[in-house]
Amino acid sequence: MEILTTKNFRRKLKKFFSTAEEEIKIASAWVRGKTLEELLEVVKDKPVKVELILRASEFRDLLITDEGVFKVIKTLGGRVYLNSFGVSIFF
Repeated sequence: MEILTTKNFRRKLKKFFSTAEEEIKIASAWVRGKTLEELLEVVKDKPVKVELILRASEFRDLLITDEGVFKVIKTLGGRVYLNSFGVSIFF
């Protein structure tokens, strides 16, 4: 496992995603739709399962993660899991 910094995360994630063959699991406090769309562009034509785990312990967590994130995941047939105080919800 590798910890990504603000300076290197896009480049590194795009490289990781491009080598994915079966699945991509992303766990983050929040995500921006445009960034996620850019990163997942490299797997749109591959049979890769995409799962996103988001923190939803506060209402503002869901305000930071914009609607585009859910659209991108839905387009890829993926799943989004919301984790709120140890309770996970998926859709």
